[in-house]
Amino acid sequence: MKQTKILKRDSNSQKRVILFWIGHEIDLDCSTPVIAKLAENPSLKIQCVVVNLRETFQDDWRIIYLRSLSVDVTHAYQLLKISPALTKIALGTSHLRIGGLSKSLIKICYNRLILAPVLRYLKTRVENLDLVYCFGSSQEFLSADLAVFSETVCETNKNLCAQFEQQLVPTVSLPHGPHFALSVFEEKLEDDLEDSDCHNQLVDIKIESSHFDVQSLSSKTGRCRDISGRESPVLGSTRYAPEWIRRLDSLVLPYEFPHESEPKLKVVLMLAKTKYPLTDLIKTNRLIKIFSDLPDIQLVLKAHPRDRSPIIPESANVVLADNQTSSSALIRWADLVLFTHTSIVLEAVVRDKPVGYLKYLVTSPPLHEYVQISWAINGEDELRALVSQFLIGQINRTYSIRERHELLKSIVCPTGENVLELHSRFLIEQSEIGFRRKIESKLTKFKQRAD
Repeated sequence: MKQTKILKRDSNSQKRVILFWIGHEIDLDCSTPVIAKLAENPSLKIQCVVVNLRETFQDDWRIIYLRSLSVDVTHAYQLLKISPALTKIALGTSHLRIGGLSKSLIKICYNRLILAPVLRYLKTRVENLDLVYCFGSSQEFLSADLAVFSETVCETNKNLCAQFEQQLVPTVSLPHGPHFALSVFEEKLEDDLEDSDCHNQLVDIKIESSHFDVQSLSSKTGRCRDISGRESPVLGSTRYAPEWIRRLDSLVLPYEFPHESEPKLKVVLMLAKTKYPLTDLIKTNRLIKIFSDLPDIQLVLKAHPRDRSPIIPESANVVLADNQTSSSALIRWADLVLFTHTSIVLEAVVRDKPVGYLKYLVTSPPLHEYVQISWAINGEDELRALVSQFLIGQINRTYSIRERHELLKSIVCPTGENVLELHSRFLIEQSEIGFRRKIESKLTKFKQRAD
């Protein structure tokens, strides 16, 4: 009878609990598709802790969407059991901050004297989280059956992995995204890989999005990604899974160009991070000037979401999209997508949109140059010729159907289009392992007490 009592759970706890610990905005992009897929399963309870999204946390469309699916989403600051006033300040929801602070001088004083100290304090608290204390668990184990991280290189996540291990909770690392646009000659690449070797031994299993990631990174540095010798399951890219791209059409509002004129050609340029010397900024500004002189074209520039908005010479047919504008909406709007260092163009390929790789702007070659696909633009003359061909309707593709198929197979869905189903099935299996671990541990302790 006692053994039955130990195994018995109430109706809600019969569900397997999967906890997602999500870092910055791109991690949320990669995690949201698989969370949404898991939320379709009535036998699961999904919890989600978000870090680093501050001012946009409450209004972020992905947060709103996940909550509409009954996913329990909270911010890491809200786990700290601190004054609600501090949480409001940190998340940008303080009336003091968004109400009467209209003068720039007062804003500067507020940010330096109030906001900055609060954020430093909360950052320290998050880095030293005690999971049992934060989740208020009076039980022997945390309720989670599986912990899923978007990345585990940072010290905070290493600490959390160790705590989950003590609680017999398996840990899995989802791919941050395909290393499609990573610079081959990035200065810190070897250091990053060395860190990943260490953290891979803390995480039970690290999922890879494609064989391309593993082979390319290891071959360029002469290192193996996982020195423990474990094989990582290759399940595909969640962010660019065809199933998720189709779902985005009903979730993201279409983009509307701010001017009323109807162009012959709509072009989007996805900019790389300006803090990395990856592209030639002078040539980039020349490119923008070329488009501003072409009246039949509308050009929208999209900065990297974690980058400062660049200063560009805007004109009637050239605009800079704000940070709230979805890249997905821009890709759907565009007739042609141009890029240098960004994996977001994979969504354009999934949608079979024409894509141009501005190779002549690149100072540090990205890994995708090793993919055999004919979309490179090697100079201004080639760019002008390509645009002219689109304007007169001479071409409507920049890569062949075969090249598209091979690119998607190698980068996005190496084992088939059911990427989200594969991730969902794998994570459910791991949550069952975590559930059984706790039951077996309880039974062992029960037998020891009985003896």
